[in-house]
Amino acid sequence: MPNIISEHEGFIVLPVASQTVSYLPEIDATYWLKVSPYYARINTGLRLIWLLFLLLFLALSPWLPFELPSWLFWSLLALALLWTLYLPYAFYRDRRMRYALCEHEFYWLHGWLWQSQICQPLKPVQHVSLEQGPIAKYFGLASLGLYSAGSPAASLTLPGLPLALAEQYRQLVLNYKREQHEYQQHES
Repeated sequence: MPNIISEHEGFIVLPVASQTVSYLPEIDATYWLKVSPYYARINTGLRLIWLLFLLLFLALSPWLPFELPSWLFWSLLALALLWTLYLPYAFYRDRRMRYALCEHEFYWLHGWLWQSQICQPLKPVQHVSLEQGPIAKYFGLASLGLYSAGSPAASLTLPGLPLALAEQYRQLVLNYKREQHEYQQHES
């Protein structure tokens, strides 16, 4: 098998002409890749903005046209404190996200203190989607969604991928499904 899988800035690069399953590594050769470094920064920035809005609301509460009940004030202050403690954890959790593409499945590893590894086989995938919010679009990021039959728990979303890479992976999954369909028709 020719070595066409290469790494560029921490991301896997697949030439467009070679986006077929036969070039993907076997499961024992799993190569974990990081999501975009912008992903953790963007999420932390958004969480920080929400925290600042909450703190601003609490700071301006004496001048509000209505009196804030003391229990609500102290609850919001406790929430702000917990949110402040949560920020470093969320940042490192987002930075540790990894994914791997193997011959017949995608793997997603996430978490910092509590880690989860999720495997999404490509065979039962019914559709693939690319999702971008306005902030992700500004930074050129996308989420790749792999949806299979069953419950919502039977799907996988890979966040924080550069748009071009997410489009490549989407096309690779579609090519896999097409090859699988052609093989099934050839067998029958």
